[in-house]
Amino acid sequence: SAGSDTVVCSNSDISLNATIGGLASSATWTSDGSGSFNNVNSLIAVYTPSNADMLAGSVTLTITTDDPIGACPSVSSALTLAVNEAATITVNSTIEACINDEIPLVSTIGGAATSVTWSNGAGIFNVSPNELSPGYTPSAIENTNGGLTLDVTTNDPDGTGPCPAATEVVEIQINQLPTV
Repeated sequence: SAGSDTVVCSNSDISLNATIGGLASSATWTSDGSGSFNNVNSLIAVYTPSNADMLAGSVTLTITTDDPIGACPSVSSALTLAVNEAATITVNSTIEACINDEIPLVSTIGGAATSVTWSNGAGIFNVSPNELSPGYTPSAIENTNGGLTLDVTTNDPDGTGPCPAATEVVEIQINQLPTV
């Protein structure tokens, strides 16, 4: 038995757990996709979907037993992985700014992500915190402390499916003005 059909996220490895019985002593995994197995001869192999698997939307994994001694032939069992596209996000993870300056934030989303939300700051966003690239003015406390951390999180691309929202952290260092 290859196991049950399931829905997986394109950026996740899939742990397989096949079983064999009778006179079979070994088995081999194959795929109609272009992902990879960590060990095609292991019943508990790990499959990593490829981008092509994600674009196809599904992949079929088949496990086939060896040809045991006697009149019985080898047997196969297959499972289908529906592959949902993961959300991705990219940001500049470290930013330096001068005290009281508005800080330009830039995020780029990809994969199945369609929106973002910036959070964790005590300051003010110059536009909605749901914009990809808002400006941010630190609060007096953030200016005094010399820095802050903001999070930016994508939407959950498949709702209750296996792909979570993607989150990145932006560290902002606030430099004090020089004195003379």
